[in-house]
Amino acid sequence: MSVELRNKVLFFLALVSVAASYVGLSDSVPDTLWYKLFALIIAAGVGFALYTFWSGAFEAAVKPHQLHNRTAGWLATLVGAIFVLGISSWWNAAAIGGPEALRAALYTTLPQLSERLSAAVATATRHRTYRSRIEALAAEIDALMTSERTYGTTSGKAGAGGVVATLDLLRSKAGETAQSIAALDEALEEKRAKAESCIADYRGGLSSDHPMDKAASATDCFNAALADISNNGQLERIAEDMDGFTAGIVLPAGVRTEVQRDAVARVFASLQERAGLIATDARSAAAAMPAIDPVSVPRMSKMKAVVVYFDSVVPAWVTGIALDLLPLILLSFSSTMAASRREQPDMPGDLTIADTLRTIDALRVLDEVRTPKHEQVTSPAPSTNPVRRIGYQFDDDQEPDYWDEFIEIGEDDDPHDRRS
Repeated sequence: MSVELRNKVLFFLALVSVAASYVGLSDSVPDTLWYKLFALIIAAGVGFALYTFWSGAFEAAVKPHQLHNRTAGWLATLVGAIFVLGISSWWNAAAIGGPEALRAALYTTLPQLSERLSAAVATATRHRTYRSRIEALAAEIDALMTSERTYGTTSGKAGAGGVVATLDLLRSKAGETAQSIAALDEALEEKRAKAESCIADYRGGLSSDHPMDKAASATDCFNAALADISNNGQLERIAEDMDGFTAGIVLPAGVRTEVQRDAVARVFASLQERAGLIATDARSAAAAMPAIDPVSVPRMSKMKAVVVYFDSVVPAWVTGIALDLLPLILLSFSSTMAASRREQPDMPGDLTIADTLRTIDALRVLDEVRTPKHEQVTSPAPSTNPVRRIGYQFDDDQEPDYWDEFIEIGEDDDPHDRRS
């Protein structure tokens, strides 16, 4: 890979990192122009730092001829890659998988909505058992009315007298209480339907562009419906009605004798005792009724969501890390290619044959410079006879290539010239 192509790839990856870092960081700052500009400056700084870091890594880990220098360059590159993961990869993952991570967080609340609704409905419908008991009490009173009207079993005098009228009042009171419970059941179904509609809005908002806002609005709707279901106070009203079931009832004027009064009083006391048991049970059930807590939406940013729910956005993490560490693959390729151009591995002491020949040649030139001109040996005149020439040549990353040949010396040739 040429240096120009490598730099283009690094620059493009840096631009992608700038965009991803800005998207990931902008979600964590207030939605104002100043903070958005601040996020853009940070993202640009991250991209510039990444480009500079990887450009330096190619210089430090590939070009040095000595093994210990290349090893030091690789260690510095790997340590820097760890910092890159903390600086940029997290923001990349937030930009790529942030919305999905937020949806994963909100999906954890969805089962809670259904569970809280079921618990609230189960608590609010406990009064239904008391409806059947109150209807049974009303049926018993109706039977007493029929018996009194036909046989006079309560007052000792048959007919539709005052006792029958009084019993009819008690039956009507029990019937009204039972009807109020039935009306509450109808209202409960409406509130339940409203809560289920809020849950449907919550579920539908998860696929919107702003799932957190939609979820918060749907949760507020659900909590309001949940409070209406839980706080109906029907058990307390049942207990109050049954406690004073026979209160204010005056014995009819048709009951004159003491025996009749005692008989009617015993019937009323029996009815009040049964109503009192219902009131006691209803009051105990109301006291033992568990409180249904409202549902709260987990408020978090995309950067936090991709960490807490990382298992839901594994591809986003892989992509975010790959964007920053892709130059490491290119660096491995370049290092491998540079190593393959060396004909021999590094010699002990990290001194190659090419380095040795360069040193010998430099010493020869230095010796010629230091030798006075009058001591220098004058080269003999060129000869036309064939002579033997020995030389070497090498490139920067190659071992020397020796040659040995006989050539004819021309008039313009220097037989002492060893340059390749």
